[in-house]
Amino acid sequence: MGNGVIFRRHATDQMHVRGIEPDEVRSALATGETIEEPAEGTENPVRLVLGYTEFGPLHVAVVDDEVTGAMVVVTAYRPSLLRWQPDWRTRRGR
Repeated sequence: MGNGVIFRRHATDQMHVRGIEPDEVRSALATGETIEEPAEGTENPVRLVLGYTEFGPLHVAVVDDEVTGAMVVVTAYRPSLLRWQPDWRTRRGR
């Protein structure tokens, strides 16, 4: 996991609203898998990680800080079947 996890302010604000604890995010990142990589040639280096907590699936959008080795959490949310297939890896409509 590199040199730890850093939470952006937006991430902590959204996590609070969504009832997601930092320890859940850390656990999801430690045991989860990357389900979406940044697109080639894009300026948006965010990757999406799927992990599972005691409350079910959790998606965490992170940027890997190449200098410190830390994962910077952009946001975290509990995926919905309205937008995701039941495998939680595949977006609906794709």
